[in-house]
Amino acid sequence: MVDDIKESISKMINKNDNKPFIVGIAGGTSSGKSTLCAALEERLSCFKSITIHADSYYKKILPKVISPKSGIIYDDYNHPYSLEKDEFIAAIRSLTKADADIILIDSLFTLYYEETRNMSDFKIFIDLPSDERLIRRIKRNTKRGFSFDEITAYYLDSVRYRHNEFVEPTKIYADLIINGNYNETTLNVITSWVKSCITE
Repeated sequence: MVDDIKESISKMINKNDNKPFIVGIAGGTSSGKSTLCAALEERLSCFKSITIHADSYYKKILPKVISPKSGIIYDDYNHPYSLEKDEFIAAIRSLTKADADIILIDSLFTLYYEETRNMSDFKIFIDLPSDERLIRRIKRNTKRGFSFDEITAYYLDSVRYRHNEFVEPTKIYADLIINGNYNETTLNVITSWVKSCITE
């Protein structure tokens, strides 16, 4: 089965067109997407890797969400419409023409958008229970100056609903689902796989 999957991926890549190998990484908030991208860049340093972060493409005027729990209106950072999607897709496509061997896509919506799914040669979903993601989000956002109450209210009023609506269902598109508490073995498996797909 593994050999069949590897063969199918290899067939999708024309080794003579010099196009980068694209790894699409998805998962919920604070699941470890950016951390995984950084770890893969380090481990694949023998290649030229570029990471594109969807966080750089949020709209200046965000869509709003009304909490079904409290009725409070929030800026909605967790809806697919919150990104300048066309700019995001265009940026990825422009990178395919750059002098790079690997492109890593970091987004909540990597597997939600059909375009990014189709562009990705290898699709990874990082799975992590909601309580662990909330704890990580609290640690991260308190460092950014947000209060505990602000972080938890937004998460409980909005983020968790959007995750269940738009992010969690996309794991069915993943070639590989990994635990958000991934270890060295997981990283070794992914980097070995990517190397083999590029060089064979």
